[in-house]
Amino acid sequence: MPRLTMIKAAIFDGPDQPLRVERVSAPAIKRGEALVRVSLCTVCGSDLHTFSGRRRERTPCVLGHEPVGVVEEINGDLFDVSGAPVRAGDRVVWAVAVSCGACFFCRRGLPQKCDSLRKYGHEAVTPQCGPVGGLATHCHLLRGTAIVRVPADLPDAVAAPAGCATATVAAVLRAGGLAEEKQPTPSPSLKGGEQDLRNSIAFGESKEADRAATPSLQGGGRGGGLSLLPRRGRLRPRDARPDRVRVARSTRRDRRRL
Repeated sequence: MPRLTMIKAAIFDGPDQPLRVERVSAPAIKRGEALVRVSLCTVCGSDLHTFSGRRRERTPCVLGHEPVGVVEEINGDLFDVSGAPVRAGDRVVWAVAVSCGACFFCRRGLPQKCDSLRKYGHEAVTPQCGPVGGLATHCHLLRGTAIVRVPADLPDAVAAPAGCATATVAAVLRAGGLAEEKQPTPSPSLKGGEQDLRNSIAFGESKEADRAATPSLQGGGRGGGLSLLPRRGRLRPRDARPDRVRVARSTRRDRRRL
């Protein structure tokens, strides 16, 4: 299959400016990196905060850090958090942050405070770094990203928020020692964040996830899916709550709702 040269992305230029859907060059994938075709990306509350100006990001960038997608291209070897190889065609989710694993904070189990931290949905698009946000047809997976393969029977709408909203819930369950029987056996080789990412997929598979109020998880789960249609180049809500659709489509934000 010929290598993809162009992808579509919803570019964010600054607060209260409409997203512009444009074709951008596909990134050159370095060793240990991958290109993932985004199936769905849920909208986090922090995305809305960025859009409305309540938090600042480097621009232009591609928002969205709760995506699920299918691996299309890999350079070299790539492994998930359990050590199993990731291959083209695998459906995956990944952590919101990429850390070095060697700095002061990473060595102390705080990769989210890494000295060289990079975050999906929060990085400027550059010639060296393609879109690393979920509001695009494809996402550039950077080296060092914690990846989890998604079971075939787990819907995209449940899997997508695993890297942020559901991982937050999994971290609370881990910290509180709750629902341990529903989570995978803890692995000493996994950092806390990686374990939470894996646990969030297990949580999604459980019967409790089917009954949980997932729309309340920062717009995730069944409540806030968006997909970027490759041909029409526009955002389409997928099984989203009407109030979230209104917020996502409007350039005027009711901050009381956030």
